[in-house]
Amino acid sequence: MRILSADDLERCGLGEKTHVLLAFSGGSDSTALLLALHEAWRAGEISALSAAHFNHGLRGADADADERFCRELCARLGVSFYRGNGDVRGLARREGKSVEEAARTLRYAFLLETMHKIGADCIATAHHANDQAETLLLHLLRGAGLTGLCGMLPVRGRIIRPFLGKTHEELLAFLRERGERYCTDATNADTAYARNRVRRELLPLMQSFQPEIVRHLASTASLLAEEEAYLQSVADKAKRKAEAQGGYDRNALRCLPRPVQRRVLLTILRETLAYDVRRKDVERLEELLAGQPGVCIELRQGKHAWLDENILRLGVRAETPTFCEPFMPGEICRTAGWRIRSKTVSAYCPPSSAFEACLSLDRVCGSETRLYFRSRRAGDRFRPLGGPGERLLSDVFTDRKTPERLRGVPLLCTDNEILFVPGYTVAERVRVTAESKRIIYIKLEEDLGFERQELHDGGH
Repeated sequence: MRILSADDLERCGLGEKTHVLLAFSGGSDSTALLLALHEAWRAGEISALSAAHFNHGLRGADADADERFCRELCARLGVSFYRGNGDVRGLARREGKSVEEAARTLRYAFLLETMHKIGADCIATAHHANDQAETLLLHLLRGAGLTGLCGMLPVRGRIIRPFLGKTHEELLAFLRERGERYCTDATNADTAYARNRVRRELLPLMQSFQPEIVRHLASTASLLAEEEAYLQSVADKAKRKAEAQGGYDRNALRCLPRPVQRRVLLTILRETLAYDVRRKDVERLEELLAGQPGVCIELRQGKHAWLDENILRLGVRAETPTFCEPFMPGEICRTAGWRIRSKTVSAYCPPSSAFEACLSLDRVCGSETRLYFRSRRAGDRFRPLGGPGERLLSDVFTDRKTPERLRGVPLLCTDNEILFVPGYTVAERVRVTAESKRIIYIKLEEDLGFERQELHDGGH
């Protein structure tokens, strides 16, 4: 009998022009897939078949024996054979991963590299219905959402799984019919691994209640995958509609039904973090949307998410330039894309914008006091005009919903305190009174000439 039908091949996108690279461990499942794909190759249903074996180096001589078996079987069938190896334990130690995770990382990196090197169209793995049932149960035990409960898909990117509709028992029967040997990995019996425990303890218990539980769970995963695909299509449309100004319109996102909103946020996070997304990341993004503009949260991989006015932005957040420029009243000062004009005046001049101010320097500036325009620093505190006490400048910006681009505005300071936050107000300490004798008027303007020069310099 043939175990892979024409429908199975079509479901995975395989055709007469497809070059398939098989992930070949030598175990019963991958050996069965090698034979099944070899039949398809001989029948002209695929154009080429290659096999790739990764030696994890975890089982000593047994692992080397498995590699020899794979090499010899491929030679007998006329299938091109490629092998790889890697330091699994070393990677697990360096990156704090489990041995299973590290092995999978190195194995798939090798498979992808080999696929590109030989010009194959896809990578075939031998995952079957039992693996699907185990995956669904593992995800359920870990509290997965809909995406996790879909289990594995027949096609995901360049990975195909032609056996998802077959049980492990069917594969063993196929091998027996052909009298084909295969390798046995003793670690598959080690219940220290969660998957092995599900396979050897949980699934047999469930089968005592329902003998067809494997097929039922695999069928459930397939149905959920259809629901998932529909919900994702709705979320993709909603995401496109919410795109605005290099980010996403907060109000458009908040108006979405919550299941769709979560899915949109999940999609955005996957694009930002390259699929390294956790449920907590989505929850934090939901909280960010419900909060005040100006708030920034750190994700991972050096990535951040923040609200710039009503625009949600994600990515590597540009650091505020660090600068500290001496300031002499009466001179024109240029720094960080701003032009600063100032002059001494005899009386208070009402400012026409928040970027203008009149300050009394009588109480803060002695003969040794130096004035600067500097960049914002972590922990900066400021007592605003009329305020009861000092506040963190970051809290001030958050409460006032200060746009991101204005949070890097130059601050007028002495060595010990902030005197003027352009765009907001002056410090209580430099309030102009009837007794003020040293009054200075300051005005900040965005320096378009500075911006043009920056662009010009960057073009060389």
